[in-house]
Amino acid sequence: MSEVNRTFSDQMIDDIDHALGRPKDPDNPYRNYYATGNKDQIAKFLASGYWDQGRTYRRMTWMHVNDEGVKALKFALTEGGA
Repeated sequence: MSEVNRTFSDQMIDDIDHALGRPKDPDNPYRNYYATGNKDQIAKFLASGYWDQGRTYRRMTWMHVNDEGVKALKFALTEGGA
């Protein structure tokens, strides 16, 4: 698996990184989802422009990082934000 153990001080970037499986290469993650039942978090994700909403099942909504979110993660990685 091509992942690393890191965290970001920016919670949104950290959530994006988590959803993608903390990949070494954000363009080739092994997953792309974040499941949450928190409606405030879903609204925050959608307002950021970095996420797309997937299906909802039993009060859990799957959120997916879009191309803008991947770009934001790549920028954070190049700026040493980890």
